[in-house]
Amino acid sequence: MAELNYIDLFSRQTLMGVIEKDIKTPTYFRDRFFPVFKEFDTESCLIDVVDHRDREMANFSAVEGNGHLNTPKGFVTEAFNPAYFDERFVVTARQLKDRAPGENILVNSINVDRRAVRLSVAVRRGLDLIDKRISRREEYMCINALLTGKIQVTNKSQNIGEFDFWKYLGSNEKPITNLTTKWNESNADPISDLQLVADKMSTQSGRQPQDLYLGLNAYQALLKYLQTDKGHNLFDNQRVDLGKINPQADQNQNCIKYKGYLSDPSVNIYVYTGNYTVNGKNYKYFPDDAALMVASGTGTTESAWRAYGACEVSDSEFREGRLETGARITDSWYQRDYEKGQVVQIQSAPVVDVVDPQLFQVIRGIV
Repeated sequence: MAELNYIDLFSRQTLMGVIEKDIKTPTYFRDRFFPVFKEFDTESCLIDVVDHRDREMANFSAVEGNGHLNTPKGFVTEAFNPAYFDERFVVTARQLKDRAPGENILVNSINVDRRAVRLSVAVRRGLDLIDKRISRREEYMCINALLTGKIQVTNKSQNIGEFDFWKYLGSNEKPITNLTTKWNESNADPISDLQLVADKMSTQSGRQPQDLYLGLNAYQALLKYLQTDKGHNLFDNQRVDLGKINPQADQNQNCIKYKGYLSDPSVNIYVYTGNYTVNGKNYKYFPDDAALMVASGTGTTESAWRAYGACEVSDSEFREGRLETGARITDSWYQRDYEKGQVVQIQSAPVVDVVDPQLFQVIRGIV
């Protein structure tokens, strides 16, 4: 396909349309495990966490004696300051002189209506670009919250805040298992490792595992073991091959792919391959050597949630600022200094919280 560098005014040309190249923005973990809780119009928000989990048995009592005194647990109040995003772009008058994508090639660029169309196209494309970039950051925050128990909020390599979801857990209570034998070694036993993690989840949370999410290299190491005589009877991928179930085609397009069912422990296996770039360098959201075992019943605000704080916007009518709440807060104004033009802005102040970290068991050091 040749790039058009000039136009022959004496030859007829036909503009067939616009082809927009795009990359799917993965938001699987954000949408699956962090449903929107609510919005708030203060600088921070508070959550009261009450732990009802109890395994204590009732005591036998004598008929004539005193009963056994039970003391309910208290609660913990957690404070959250949201992360903050302020992304903007400028539409200049010089940009509006250029033809917009899909616009007739031989058109009067001074036409007022055409200028409005070009402004609309430029604003739409800019807002879509910023929204996707914020969504990628939210996906990154949610995955790090589950895999590391922390979210580092940084600005130009400076730490300006931190979320720590494992701070109330002791060293033996943290939902992470570091393997001593990698799955690609000759004496590895991945099934035994997964069984121990499933038992740990049951002991800590009282729930059984449902799904297992793997990095690509971790899945390949597990698959190699499952193809041996020891593990070939445990893996069932014919649910997909024979069409017995719908492998969730929408998820397959969201950088996550259903691979099959592992009978012991009883989990569905998924591989996540989403990636992002920082300063042109490519990174993966989900580490290749990691796995995440997820308990049944997750995906509700009882296990994790997401909320959005207020952002300040300008009020052109009263010439003052006001607070607005929402997942994406848009604003626009005309600036005369620096780079003259119409400034379009998106702000967002998200908060994510892992209410019950032990429902998400992390496995590291797989390969």
